[in-house]
Amino acid sequence: MQVFFAIVIYICSFAAGLIVLFVIKKISGTRLLVASIPHFVLLAWFMVMNFSPGKSPAGPGLVFLFLVCTGIALSGLAVNSHVTKAVKFYFLLFPATILLFFYSPSRMINFLLTSHYSATTGKVFELGHDYFLEAQSSFISSAGDSIAFKLLKRSGRFHETLQRDIFFSRQPDSVKVISFEPGISVTWRAYLNKENYVASETDSFTFISKLQPGTKNKIERKL
Repeated sequence: MQVFFAIVIYICSFAAGLIVLFVIKKISGTRLLVASIPHFVLLAWFMVMNFSPGKSPAGPGLVFLFLVCTGIALSGLAVNSHVTKAVKFYFLLFPATILLFFYSPSRMINFLLTSHYSATTGKVFELGHDYFLEAQSSFISSAGDSIAFKLLKRSGRFHETLQRDIFFSRQPDSVKVISFEPGISVTWRAYLNKENYVASETDSFTFISKLQPGTKNKIERKL
């Protein structure tokens, strides 16, 4: 749901910026400053959340999303205002993020929701032959406290997702490939360690993953 929300807000901010650009004529820098108050409040909030000693471990949430989108909406106003080139350049940086979106939409959406321009925020396990098991972004999965992974094939900067929503009750510590049939299937085993005051134990789950998109894969639990 957050992914869809981020895409809609991002697109709407561009629409708002274009409307302002062509409808509103020259305005004073004072009016731009007043209109920019919510944006700079979000900027201050984001800076405090990320750079203060007691920063929140939960991350920026939607603050960064609204910071970028308000900057995009205000860019049209900045172009038509009597302000310095430095101020105009600052606001034009936000609509320039569309280049990042065209380069990699998934990375851009992750950037809007986490403020980190990366394809994933978690672990990556290599299965061989350009196939990887990668942590699925938390804003995509919707299974409570479960940790979701996805199976994908990489080809340069492009990747093809073969399966999503491979859920674990906790973070896998390691992955071992049992067998690999190129283009057909890969059998792999994930190990999950658990420690308590009495002893430590390890759960393992064996997966048979088909290497074609949209196929159902088998899971077998071994203790």
